[in-house]
Amino acid sequence: MNWLVLILLVTVIISLSVALYLGRLYDRQRRVADRQMILYEVLRAIGRHMEPEAVVRSAVETIGRLTGWPGVAILLPDNGGAMLAIQAAAGSMTGQEASLVVTDEGAVGGAFRSGESRYRPKAANAGQPATKGDVASELAVPLIHGGKVLGVLWLQSDRPAAFHVGDQHLATSLAEAIALALDNARFHTAMRKHAANLNALYSINRMLGRSLVMEELLAKILYSALASLRFGSGVICLLESPEERLTVVAERGLPPELVAHWRQDGLEGSFCAYAQERQEVIVIGDLQQETAELQRLRQESPQVAAELASQQIRSGVGLPLWHQRHLVGTMCLYSRHPRSFTADELDLYTAIGQQIGIGLVNARLFGTIADERTLLQALIEASRDGIILVGPRQRIRVVNQPALDFLGLPGRPRYWLDKPVAQVLLALRRDSPAVVRAALAEVRRLQNGTQAAAEGELQLPPRTVYWASLPVKTGLMPLGRLLVLRDVTEERLVTQMREDLVHTMVHDLRNPLTSIFGAIEFLENELFPVISEDHQQVLEIARVNTQQMVDLITAILDINRLESGHMPINRGLVSLPDLVASVLRAQLPLAERKRLIFEDRVPIDLPLAWVDGELFERVLQNLVGNAIKFTPPGGQVGVRAWVSMQEQPELVLSISDTGPGVPADVEGRLFQKFTTGQRGKGGTGLGLAFCKMVVEAHGGRIWAESPSGKGATFTFTMPLLAEEVSVLS
Repeated sequence: MNWLVLILLVTVIISLSVALYLGRLYDRQRRVADRQMILYEVLRAIGRHMEPEAVVRSAVETIGRLTGWPGVAILLPDNGGAMLAIQAAAGSMTGQEASLVVTDEGAVGGAFRSGESRYRPKAANAGQPATKGDVASELAVPLIHGGKVLGVLWLQSDRPAAFHVGDQHLATSLAEAIALALDNARFHTAMRKHAANLNALYSINRMLGRSLVMEELLAKILYSALASLRFGSGVICLLESPEERLTVVAERGLPPELVAHWRQDGLEGSFCAYAQERQEVIVIGDLQQETAELQRLRQESPQVAAELASQQIRSGVGLPLWHQRHLVGTMCLYSRHPRSFTADELDLYTAIGQQIGIGLVNARLFGTIADERTLLQALIEASRDGIILVGPRQRIRVVNQPALDFLGLPGRPRYWLDKPVAQVLLALRRDSPAVVRAALAEVRRLQNGTQAAAEGELQLPPRTVYWASLPVKTGLMPLGRLLVLRDVTEERLVTQMREDLVHTMVHDLRNPLTSIFGAIEFLENELFPVISEDHQQVLEIARVNTQQMVDLITAILDINRLESGHMPINRGLVSLPDLVASVLRAQLPLAERKRLIFEDRVPIDLPLAWVDGELFERVLQNLVGNAIKFTPPGGQVGVRAWVSMQEQPELVLSISDTGPGVPADVEGRLFQKFTTGQRGKGGTGLGLAFCKMVVEAHGGRIWAESPSGKGATFTFTMPLLAEEVSVLS
């Protein structure tokens, strides 16, 4: 029986022990579940917010409501990290605005500096922020994420040892969750602010691209800057006056009397002038807070601070407007509310100032170009010459009314702008076929790669129109061709009348001069042996001068016949080596008297030229004679010839000398009539004009090259017989 009682007693004791253990286990599990539920609720509460202030506030409110802890607060450091300020509080710490110096002595400062929790089961009130009730114990848990302490979770209680191990674990878990949410919120806020900054910069850039009219552009820039940067009023001032003084060019939201004062008396002592003098971005976060920037402003320009305060401005930004390190103006933005500015915002303001400066300079450049274009258009319209600019895509870019009148095109210039050249030629095909032929020839010339200027004349009854085709380039980039049309009808009539008069006079003088020359020769032959030496010299002078006059008249008549196309050209096969040798033999006595050296470098195997031999012999005589005339004693005259295969096979012949060269003042008109290459050397000034006309009458070209102080070289081309061209090709 006793044994049975003993067994029952042992069974009861075991059952009680198991029940007690299970109860404790249940209680422990319940507390764990409560902590997990609190952690879950806090996570859910703070997960709804993406702003750091909202995360902190929601975390404190939820913790205080679910845990029952008497005092809950979250402290965050300032920018320097030397002070911790309460950002949100609940319970006995509600309404506190304490700022703590970060030291190792207090629980909060120690936790923040060490990154480890600090628990004081018996805390003294001395040295702590004033709170409601006595502080008997406190727990400070650092908010750590990514190895960086973001702040401190601060718990207080009016009971000693109020925070047991479970509370400390819960506080640590909550601190980790809050730190993660706080870091995410800060990252989200930073990204959102960065996006807002980019949007502000994009908005201003978009405004810069929408208009290039200065007044309209400035108004749009200021409106966009105020809207995107969240300011209430602003002004843009530019350095426009000759004295480089700031001038108000756009304003918004400012008192009219202040703007009128600035416009009348200038901007000295204003925030814009201060920013312009400093030449850097100036930010005033709060005029009611003694910041370093505000102290500097009051010290350097107390008038600026007084003006801002009088307009009830709390914060402002002064942005210098730059273009390639040159200050072009200032934009100032104002707000009646305090603002905080980050380093990223300062960079943004700098970029905005640079973009606006570039936009303003572009607008000014556009205005200048527009004015120049208007002036150029007025000059083009007022010109009596016809002007047509053909663009690279063969479309009409510029045309004036005289051009349409000369060509006989209907309508006004505006109608033909941007029309293709083909449409213009189609309109001219019936009434002006000469224009179409000349235009097509010019197009073919350009398609062959020849971009040099060209000129000619067209008979467009009742007018004679001179035309010039000129290349238009900017640097090395072609912009098209400029066609200039000039009515030369009266000039050609006057020229024709003058030439007819000269031709008549010269023709009438030729017969009596020929008779005089014959009479002088007769007297020389009959009287030369019996008259004195003085009389012989007089007759010789008369004969030489009369011969020069006869040669001059003959040259004038030949040139007139070449110009009018009445000079007969008797083409035949001519051996160029024989022609050159004959001319050099004829000029040899004169060359020997001057001790000149003749250099004949004409190959004997050159193909035959298809030219008028007599005319080209005169051309060679003129060129070789000029070379001998202008070469000093002991010099050298050289003749070279070769076959050129550049554009088409042709013979090329050049005559060079070692004389002083062609003077620069006559180089451009060397082949014009009555132009002499060197003063004091005599000559009629018709020899080179005759050479040019003969060469061009055969379809060739002639030109001169005269390096400074290195003599002169005259070169001309001669056509080949068609059979020889086919062989050479």
